[in-house]
Amino acid sequence: MDITSLTSFLLSSKRNVDYALNKTSGDIHAVLGNEAVDLDSAVSSVVTAYYIAHSTYKEEKENKSEEKQSFVISVINCTRQDLPLRTEVVFFLKDNGIRVEDLICRDEIDLNRIHVSGRLRLTLVDHNVLAPVDLYLTPSICRVIDHHKREKSVDRRDTIELVGSCCTLVAQIVLNLIQNDHVVTRLLYGTIILDTYNFSDAAQRTTAKDLAIAEKLEEILYGIPGAGNRDKLFNALIHARADVSSLIPPDLLRKDAKVLRTPDISIVLPAVPLLVEEFLKLPKVLEALKSCLRTTFSNVIVVICFSVNETSGELTKGIIVFSDSIRIAKQISNPLEKSELDLRLVRSSTDNQSVLFVYHQGNIGLSRKFILPFLATYFEGKANQMDPTSWTGDSSPVTAFPSISYTSVHHLGVGDPVSECGSTTNSAYNSCPYTPQNSSIEPPDGPSIHTHFLPSFNSREMLERIELKRGKLRGYDRTDDELRPSYPFTPKNSYVESSFEALYQANQIDRVQSGRIIDSDLVVRKLLQNPRNDSPISSSNSSKSQSVIKLNPEDSLTPNCPEVCGHTFNLLRPAKD
Repeated sequence: MDITSLTSFLLSSKRNVDYALNKTSGDIHAVLGNEAVDLDSAVSSVVTAYYIAHSTYKEEKENKSEEKQSFVISVINCTRQDLPLRTEVVFFLKDNGIRVEDLICRDEIDLNRIHVSGRLRLTLVDHNVLAPVDLYLTPSICRVIDHHKREKSVDRRDTIELVGSCCTLVAQIVLNLIQNDHVVTRLLYGTIILDTYNFSDAAQRTTAKDLAIAEKLEEILYGIPGAGNRDKLFNALIHARADVSSLIPPDLLRKDAKVLRTPDISIVLPAVPLLVEEFLKLPKVLEALKSCLRTTFSNVIVVICFSVNETSGELTKGIIVFSDSIRIAKQISNPLEKSELDLRLVRSSTDNQSVLFVYHQGNIGLSRKFILPFLATYFEGKANQMDPTSWTGDSSPVTAFPSISYTSVHHLGVGDPVSECGSTTNSAYNSCPYTPQNSSIEPPDGPSIHTHFLPSFNSREMLERIELKRGKLRGYDRTDDELRPSYPFTPKNSYVESSFEALYQANQIDRVQSGRIIDSDLVVRKLLQNPRNDSPISSSNSSKSQSVIKLNPEDSLTPNCPEVCGHTFNLLRPAKD
């Protein structure tokens, strides 16, 4: 493996990956970024793998181990087909002399095969929990480098800290290695600038560590901290990310899309870096919308459009709701228009023929990060129609997330593609608890999730209605005087024979007292009071001895107990050994 430079390392990894897979010895150490494959995820994976390769080579050289040499690779967590959709990733890697052809994409290596062989060591960067489709690889995880909240507590050597960019943590680890490597330094530096939105106070993504690491990187690149032209680099990355001129509408809808599935409806939410008017003017856009519904098995599509003016920096947002059914489209448009999110939607047009609703969004501070969980909570509330407080027995609200499935169209989708002043696949904001959480620097008393619950039915009234319905189904829709707990189940509209019940009870008492029926309790008491007269009884079918207890009618069990059926009453039971 050639580790003389980052470009040489990537090229040799790509060329020798098949050889390493076919070997029977030696670990394969893969560095896997998150499924968003934004610039932070891609650069963190590439640089971390390069650092591990250096460290492993040094360790093996000291131990003089030749037989079990480790092979280190960086794995870009998307397919080769989807990589060109990450326009800023392709642009920045090429700008630093790295060929995207030398990268190893997820569909170009069989991690499952390596895992089953017991040779896989996995380092996660820019996320700390594997996606559901990759959970089987969990036992192979040896380290995590991430700037998201830890989702699971594990006893492992992890580097997890809430900063603006994962590359900040990677740079902190590899700083000694990159003193003379300007390619690695510039990759880390540019990614930190993009993820923190050029250290903007308004974006609230920057920490002191982000700024300190950036200044150290500037010192390596320019000799003086702060000497770099941050604005120029940031604008170049913003332009590259927004440059979708080479993408056709199906690619735009697939570039960054999430799918929300509920028992009632499936919604696909793509993020498109264009104004709604610009997007709708693209050729065959309606065909692309219909195709997106089919390929994602969804009922309705909610396109989140946004655009940043490169001159003024002004952010503009809009929403498109499309479906094949006007009823389903209104299921989305109505709650969005009336939601407590305060989107301030202004409907600009409606095309009833194609069931298309177009909105301009007045509140640009709300992104898909808020719209998607709102829709999830809305449809979860429709399914349950119950007050969350009713489950706790007190008035305290329940912190509960919708039991609904969230995915991306092609397992992409974490990050906040439409957050204010953000990237289409930016990892600096938390999408929701259902995806790897992103490190939005929220206020300590940030917005409460409870503010997004829709009003629910009064629980007391609901329970009373349930009990009333249940009683009617049982047939107990009578007055309190008519209801007796001793009555057996009676089908509705049937007659309860209360007089017959009373006659039956009186008849039973009379039969016992008159001796027409033997009271078993009296029999037992009589047996316990009188000594037994045992006598063996032989039987051809049994070898066990038995004793006979003879009860004559004269030995009355009650004052008026007559002969039973005109015969002597004998009770047989096994004799004691």
